[in-house]
Amino acid sequence: MARPQLENGYTPIANEIIEKFATLHLSPNQWQILFCVIRKTYGYKKKVDYIANCQIAEFTQLGKEVVSRAVKELTERNILTKDGRNIGLNKDWETWTKLAEPSIKVSNTANNNKNVKLAILSEELAEPSIKVSSPLVTQNNKYIQNKEPPTPLSNNSCEKILTRSERRQEKYQQQLREQEKQSRAFVPLSEILKRLPIAREHFEESP
Repeated sequence: MARPQLENGYTPIANEIIEKFATLHLSPNQWQILFCVIRKTYGYKKKVDYIANCQIAEFTQLGKEVVSRAVKELTERNILTKDGRNIGLNKDWETWTKLAEPSIKVSNTANNNKNVKLAILSEELAEPSIKVSSPLVTQNNKYIQNKEPPTPLSNNSCEKILTRSERRQEKYQQQLREQEKQSRAFVPLSEILKRLPIAREHFEESP
């Protein structure tokens, strides 16, 4: 179990600064680098000292790029001070700058565009009209959907159908030929006259 003691060394720092640290908003990396700088300066009874980024990286176990970026951010906020290569804590906490809050400006054009987008969105979200068909139509539609497609005819079936059609055509042609023969057959005039009622009486009276 760790038992840190003041006799083994300590870093003197004013309580006022620690209290201001309680209201300071920093990232975890920035806090690590800030305490490293305090340890390397106040811990050796110095206000500033030359501390290379590689030393800070070894002390905090952070990457050099992360250390360089965090040191720059703390310097820009006036929490750390740099004098040439020397770096240290700025005790004048009143000069520390807070994180800049992003300003939000809404123009009239933006409001108009927002209203247009809301109008379009409301139209898109409008419920479409629903048409309810009769039960008979619905049943017919289901029957059409469920009805299986017709089975294609095989070659044998096609040949049979053609054969039947040819037979019917041939029979019809034969009937026409027979009728034509009957119409061309020679009938004697006397036979035709006998078929007429007046002519039949005349033939019967004649000797």
